[in-house]
Amino acid sequence: MDCETGRFRLGLAAELAALMGAEHVPLGEVGAGDLVQAVTDTRRGWDDPRSTAGRSAA
Repeated sequence: MDCETGRFRLGLAAELAALMGAEHVPLGEVGAGDLVQAVTDTRRGWDDPRSTAGRSAA
């Protein structure tokens, strides 16, 4: 999630998302309900021992 605003943006969130193979999402495009759902879905994956959601491959 990209929280940078204003004239001087470093673009670090976009770069990090690209390196992680993740989606880059500007904060202005995220609604509270979407954020709650994303966290809920991720936590659900962590609670399932068969899932690798939210875990890095070692």
